[in-house]
Amino acid sequence: ARFFSYNYKAISVANLQHLYTLNKRYNSSDGNTGFANESLYHNEADKVMDIVTEKCDDLFDLTSDEFDFKTASGVLNIDFGSSIGIWVLNKQAPNQQLWLSSPISGPHHYDFCSSNKQWVSSKDGHSLCALLQNEFSQVVGSEVGFDEDF
Repeated sequence: ARFFSYNYKAISVANLQHLYTLNKRYNSSDGNTGFANESLYHNEADKVMDIVTEKCDDLFDLTSDEFDFKTASGVLNIDFGSSIGIWVLNKQAPNQQLWLSSPISGPHHYDFCSSNKQWVSSKDGHSLCALLQNEFSQVVGSEVGFDEDF
């Protein structure tokens, strides 16, 4: 009696479809998302990390003594203290994404949209810049803006 049959042709087609979907997602032919090479990704991702780090320098004047931030190996930890929590922004080079973990809104993955030069959520399309401005403003009790959009 045969309990299990394996159709190698069907599996091969399924695997090819999966690879096609991944390739289409990360190397979109419409030119709106993704990067032509890893160097371009790092340039844009590092730019965001630098902008947010500079804003963290400014936040010392608006926050409690518990506020601190540190960056290492493509990871930025922004700590508003034990009563508020820690934001973690990090680079995900294999996916060409930025990932954010927020104590207010949870985890987010961002893809670069070349048409508007912004990092947008893969879940609902909001921008990383807008989310950080909104959440940081909420925490410090006054308007927090970045010198340039990202």
